[in-house]
Amino acid sequence: MSMEEYLGDTLVMPDGSKHKTAIVLNNCDIVALYFSASWCGPCQSFTPQLVDFYKNAAKNKSVQIIFISSDRDQASFMEYFKKMPWFAMPFDASQIKNKLSQTFQIRGIPSLIVLDGKSGNFITSDGRNDVIGVRGDEAKGKELVQIWKSKEAVPLHEANLSGDQGPWYMVWLKNVLGNPIYLIGIYYMIKSALAKLNEMGKVDSGENQDL
Repeated sequence: MSMEEYLGDTLVMPDGSKHKTAIVLNNCDIVALYFSASWCGPCQSFTPQLVDFYKNAAKNKSVQIIFISSDRDQASFMEYFKKMPWFAMPFDASQIKNKLSQTFQIRGIPSLIVLDGKSGNFITSDGRNDVIGVRGDEAKGKELVQIWKSKEAVPLHEANLSGDQGPWYMVWLKNVLGNPIYLIGIYYMIKSALAKLNEMGKVDSGENQDL
């Protein structure tokens, strides 16, 4: 499928200007569809990482990101979209958005679907974890762009839309290792649990001595 078939004829920028999809994506090697929304906590955490990746590693590397919104109203969409330096599908293009979500089997957000910009063929549905793995490193970001470009892009009917992320526990592990906040939280949970166990041990020891 062509990008116009996926996205429609028109894309918008945060300033409200409208642009022809064919012109925006002309000569793009990679097009990444970013399914996201302002009300989504994980989206709010991931968007700044994606912005850094785009500005530092992807913007001048024939890579374009398109925001596909799941916001509930135009005002929320525009407020959130202002944080992004790329194009978006118009908020009122709900039929196209719903069709895209079904086509790419979007079951949760944020989700980053990576496509070949020339053919529209599928590269990966694991773009989010790929970008998280960059961890703000510009060199790793540029390397990731090259990895995407070197991957074999397949027609959508041949794509493994849900299977390239691995088992659920591997997806969980990649998310945890890719987000320092999770690691810090786990550290303090373990520390607190050990302190409680230690305190329980002291109480038990005291009771045994009394006996």
